[in-house]
Amino acid sequence: MTPTTLPPAPLHHDAARRVADTIAGRLADAGAVAAATGVPGVFTSSELHWSPPSLGRGHAGISLLFSSRVTRDPVNAALAHGHLARSEALRQEADRTEVGLYGDVCGLSFAMECARRATGGYGRALASLDPQVAAQADGWCELVRREPRGTMSRYDVISGLSGFGRSLLLRGGTCRDSLTRVLETLVAMARSVGDPETATPPGLWADGPPSSDGRGSASVREHGHLNLGIAHGITGPLALLALAHREGVVVKGQREAAEQLISVLGRFEENDAYGPFWPGIVSREEWFAGRVEGIHRPRPSWCYGTPGVARALQLAGESFGWPDQVERARRAVAALAGTPLSGCGLVESGLCHGLAGTLHMLGYFTEPSPEPGVICGMRDDLAAAIVARFRPEYAFGYRVEMLNSPVGGDFPGFLEGAAGIALALDAYADGGASSLWDAALLAT
Repeated sequence: MTPTTLPPAPLHHDAARRVADTIAGRLADAGAVAAATGVPGVFTSSELHWSPPSLGRGHAGISLLFSSRVTRDPVNAALAHGHLARSEALRQEADRTEVGLYGDVCGLSFAMECARRATGGYGRALASLDPQVAAQADGWCELVRREPRGTMSRYDVISGLSGFGRSLLLRGGTCRDSLTRVLETLVAMARSVGDPETATPPGLWADGPPSSDGRGSASVREHGHLNLGIAHGITGPLALLALAHREGVVVKGQREAAEQLISVLGRFEENDAYGPFWPGIVSREEWFAGRVEGIHRPRPSWCYGTPGVARALQLAGESFGWPDQVERARRAVAALAGTPLSGCGLVESGLCHGLAGTLHMLGYFTEPSPEPGVICGMRDDLAAAIVARFRPEYAFGYRVEMLNSPVGGDFPGFLEGAAGIALALDAYADGGASSLWDAALLAT
């Protein structure tokens, strides 16, 4: 039996908490936050990094920071409520709806449920949102039934069924019928394995390239791709199936669907000098060949890299009783922890594809294990890098990199902005403890 040791305490606890406290102070006033948000100076940008009502890039997501801090100071309940109230008011005024967990209706429901569990209240507001969330989720299920092929937004965490499913699961029995339909739809998609003889792709195949700007190989642009990341790919459904099973919500074929998704990950697992990893996407030719040629280890982000994929495998292994998958996930994270942080591609600081997301996801692998020191060492390095990037002259301490602005943008949101960074730093300072807010990442 492999000996295990307890993880060491966070090395940069005080510095991480200090930066998180500073960010929280700058995000406390919802009105002031909105006024300070945007691209500074003479630069302009058409990129969307602020969507005021939403979870991903608006007030609903910012509220998660304050809901998570209520146990430290009850005043945070009022601050969370200020952002939730502003999100609801702006949602009512909006002329369009952003669909999905990271949008406005489902995102607000998720954030309110987190606030309810922290402070109580919000019962009537949540009851009014439940049928709207269910209707949006049911709409995706019906679309998949009518048109089995489509974009990754049908099933992903950000806009699709995986994110809807996590929010519905969090709401419990009040949304069970809609959750069941979501799980049944994802199971059917996952169990549609494709056929090389007829050049039929699997059910979770995504039309088009993974990015909205059209970047990707000619094959991916023409034929689509299989996405392996947790944000937009097959590990999002895998994590949801595992989380639902853990809570006793089971539909026919759920275990078999999880096995099928894991077999795909096994088929495309690669190794380098450090150990195992997975490519972000698989093209049509690579799918039928059974491997990705010339692949290099991608950046270790939540959205596409090892941290998100490994957490989904870990959840599946723990939920379905597959210790080999728990060990597989551990090996992948241990390999990642052995790679140099410099040059790994984490040029941003946020949760989605930056340092904060990697820092947080690695916290699930610091329990007693053969190499907690290695993983905790990387977490300490990540925390130190985030703290070092803090700039007091910026509106929220950090700027989001942008294609159309050389100075980046001041954005306070959950997914890419300052609120998500503060949440990850808080969790690190707390020793990596599981937090309700990271259900939005399908981490728990």
